[in-house]
Amino acid sequence: MPALLGAGHVMGPTTFDILAWAALALVVVRIGRTGNPRLWILGGLVLGLGLANKHSVGFFAVAIFVGVLLSGGWRLVLNRWFLAGASVAACFTIPDLWWQAAHAGRPLP
Repeated sequence: MPALLGAGHVMGPTTFDILAWAALALVVVRIGRTGNPRLWILGGLVLGLGLANKHSVGFFAVAIFVGVLLSGGWRLVLNRWFLAGASVAACFTIPDLWWQAAHAGRPLP
């Protein structure tokens, strides 16, 4: 893929953002094919690492959640394993959001 090669030649956040999106999609497809909701913990880990890199992967996670609910797969997301995965992702994201809120509007040194 030219886009992947173009983004990957530099060690920037875009390279890891593409990896996070692809890995999260792979985990969700695996959950859909096997019906194993325990994989949501792995999905939460992938999402948390992706959110630590860039917050845009959060939009993808919300789209996946809404898509699964609308497509009739609500049993795959309305369970304790999904909640555990969401908690893992939140543990990665909350400190970053806290720091950004505390330092909003301050000039950089």
